[in-house]
Amino acid sequence: MVLDLPGIVFPPTPRLEGFDPNPAFFQNNPLYYYATLLLRFMRLAVVVPFLEEIFWRGYLLRDLISEDFKKVPLGTFSWMSFAVVTALFGLEHWGPDFWPGIVTGALYN
Repeated sequence: MVLDLPGIVFPPTPRLEGFDPNPAFFQNNPLYYYATLLLRFMRLAVVVPFLEEIFWRGYLLRDLISEDFKKVPLGTFSWMSFAVVTALFGLEHWGPDFWPGIVTGALYN
């Protein structure tokens, strides 16, 4: 049995909208289906997390401390930058993921 603590604290909202590829397009083209699936997974698991880390914690967190962010060492802490980046991270995940986004953003920071 797996304990779904985030699901207990923040009950999931049913997702009624999302990616719905045209079944007729993929029906006769399994190569297109698997290529699309692979590319969407790569974006989900590699591109987005990598770019978010570079932007939120590699750039913005330090830029809010000093305009010359390159001189701010990684790991430098400021309550103002912490609060702003955490709030913006939550807003980026607006909707049912807002509060989990706030908690996750705070933990990442």
